[in-house]
Amino acid sequence: HLDIGDSDIFKLEQAIHQHFTREKIEGYIAEDSKTEVQASKQLLVDKLPFILFFHLKRFSFFFDEAEKIQKFISY
Repeated sequence: HLDIGDSDIFKLEQAIHQHFTREKIEGYIAEDSKTEVQASKQLLVDKLPFILFFHLKRFSFFFDEAEKIQKFISY
């Protein structure tokens, strides 16, 4: 799901960029040394298919409530 809930996202390209941006992991403990180390994770795509579908995250959830995200996303 591409999250479009961020107030800065109004284009599909922006949502894709956010989804594939490197994310810093706080408090990661290395198994071998048992010490905290700097770590990050990032989703990468090696090869795109001929047809690609995007599923937009159209709802935001707060505790027991769901709210539909009402905004236009250009592509």
